[in-house]
Amino acid sequence: MNKILTLYDIEFKRVKKIYFSILGLLIISNLLWFIYSLYSVSKEVQAMLNIRGGIDLLKSKEAYMIINNGGIIYSLYSLSLVFMTVALIWCLYYTLLIWYKDFSSRTKVAYTLFTLPYNKFNIFLSKLITILSFIYGVLATQHLLWILEAIIIKGFTGINLSEIIHIINYNNSINYIFMGISIYPLEVFLNYVIDPILAVIVLFTGVIIHKSFDKIGGFIGLSYVVVIILIYILLSATSMIFTDELLKVHILYYIAIAVLSLIISYRLLNKRIHV
Repeated sequence: MNKILTLYDIEFKRVKKIYFSILGLLIISNLLWFIYSLYSVSKEVQAMLNIRGGIDLLKSKEAYMIINNGGIIYSLYSLSLVFMTVALIWCLYYTLLIWYKDFSSRTKVAYTLFTLPYNKFNIFLSKLITILSFIYGVLATQHLLWILEAIIIKGFTGINLSEIIHIINYNNSINYIFMGISIYPLEVFLNYVIDPILAVIVLFTGVIIHKSFDKIGGFIGLSYVVVIILIYILLSATSMIFTDELLKVHILYYIAIAVLSLIISYRLLNKRIHV
């Protein structure tokens, strides 16, 4: 475990400045959009009542009606979801880069990682922990921002968290782009806790397959990832809301793919791969 944590520390230090910059941009983008949205509500109340005022207008019944109508809340949620998605895309990009830079750079760090006399699967685990810490950091930051925004909205208008969640879920149910991304405990757990682990493991395995076979590794690695994604989509398409039966199927699929990917990665890292 100490070796894995040491490798994790090396990996994290290599990119921490970029990662914290991504988190900073995520926070700033959310706060600016939130402030602008509340400002828009206050301006709309001013126009309705034909009076001048400031932030206190958010406590009026007119502001409550505007926000409770759902448009403001859903625009806050949907755009902040886009901000979070952009940050997660960077994490996925780095999921590939974290391996390819070691294979292509020929740096001292890369040679050290792959020539030390220990189980090379430790490299896999350290990189996995690094990427997951990045992903969970983004998810945690965004969810904390959502909670903060909900608390502020409730403080001004009295709209509680359950009402806000209902507004978001209702709009998700009629919105083609975000259909299926509902705020229910089971979906949140699967989408934000389990899915990132499986996604990173599968991408890692695809990269390792690519670098383990000289001529056809890229094709095999890409095919492996694509097939797993297609099967996942096929399973998910059976229902937009999880039933007990579908949940069991997903859990079995997650376990099978995770075990298969870990076995493939372990064997290739210790038997075939080299820098």
